Amino acid sequence: MLLMLAQGLTSMTVEAMMGQAQSFDPFIHETCRPHPGQVEVAKTIRSMFEGSRLVIHMDEERSVDQEKDQGILRQDRYALRTAPQWLGPQLEELVTVNKTLCREINATTDNPLIDIKNKKILNGGNFQAMSITNSMEKTRSSLESIGKLSFAQAIELMNCTMSKGLPSCLAGDEPSTNYHTKGLDINMAAYTAELGFLASPVSTHVQSAEQHNQSVNSLALVSARYTIQAVEVLSMLLSSHLYVVCMAIDLRVIDQMFQKELKGLLPVLLDSHFKSRPTQAADPLIGALASRLEATASLDSEARFLSAFKQTLHVILAFPVDLEEARSWPSFAASQSTLLYKRTRDQYFENSESLLAEKWLGKKNKHLYHFVRKELGIGPRRGDVRLGRHEGSVSIDVSKIYESVRSGELYKFMNRMF
Repeated sequence: MLLMLAQGLTSMTVEAMMGQAQSFDPFIHETCRPHPGQVEVAKTIRSMFEGSRLVIHMDEERSVDQEKDQGILRQDRYALRTAPQWLGPQLEELVTVNKTLCREINATTDNPLIDIKNKKILNGGNFQAMSITNSMEKTRSSLESIGKLSFAQAIELMNCTMSKGLPSCLAGDEPSTNYHTKGLDINMAAYTAELGFLASPVSTHVQSAEQHNQSVNSLALVSARYTIQAVEVLSMLLSSHLYVVCMAIDLRVIDQMFQKELKGLLPVLLDSHFKSRPTQAADPLIGALASRLEATASLDSEARFLSAFKQTLHVILAFPVDLEEARSWPSFAASQSTLLYKRTRDQYFENSESLLAEKWLGKKNKHLYHFVRKELGIGPRRGDVRLGRHEGSVSIDVSKIYESVRSGELYKFMNRMF
């Protein structure tokens, strides 16, 4: 079930990062490298973001001349692009483990064993549970790999140099006063490190016992105990990731709504500020601004927009404009854009209960988002400084998700999605 959740988180992260759908194309997985686990994972992730307005499809990719190609991420990073190749083997491994455990549960491990049919009493060693030891070690190794991928994906969302314009630490207000997910970043790093430790094999520590009668023994119980710990740690890691990706989706939708409004505002600003009315500069300007805003997501709104309009002034100067008007353009445009951005952000948070983001999400991912926002009652976080009061602990919200994971509540919900 944790692997099912990891696939859902991957699909939601693809949306939050405005990732590319082509990484999960059937041709890549079903034709070119048809490992059954890889095929299944790609199909699941693809089905979850189907219908998304955030995922980029091949016909929507930007076509840019080579000299203008600098800084554009042409392919998603490995944590998203190779998720089926990474999670697929874990699925295959866990399916094998499940078969082994089912066989073991229905086996007889007593000693001696009585063969009634042939009237024999047989002394053997079915109690030697090395099959369980190996299965548990395979399980912990898979859990560690799942956690490693989850951490890598979450870091892309929280790191503003990688997140394609999301605020630093997924701040719901100004980044300088809001370090929202920084604590989760540190926690998730610790969880990932602990999973790596727990993935170490137990079988290499077998010792002779009972005066060498038990010259080898499986240590299956020890291996199983460490596996339980690994399940708990991975549950905490994935719960944190789910909290993070829901907030990232909210902020991405805010950004997309703002960019749509800005595209309509720019011609108006150009027309009102310049006597020559260079409204034809709006299209190249919006593209240049998008790149600059993506690169300055760590700044507060005022500084961010002022920097963006200063850095894109060359676009305006390519048109016949008055130099004095051009000189005052960055501050004028930045002030108006800042007001628009803050208004868009404020309206989104004020109407957060209406779950506007669901209209942007894939047909299955929207249900997982809905579970967090409605069923668990965890809303998008604005920040104590902005609200002027304590909004509540981030850890309490993550704990609600963790409890739903451990109790099975989340999985009952997810089963209805597949």
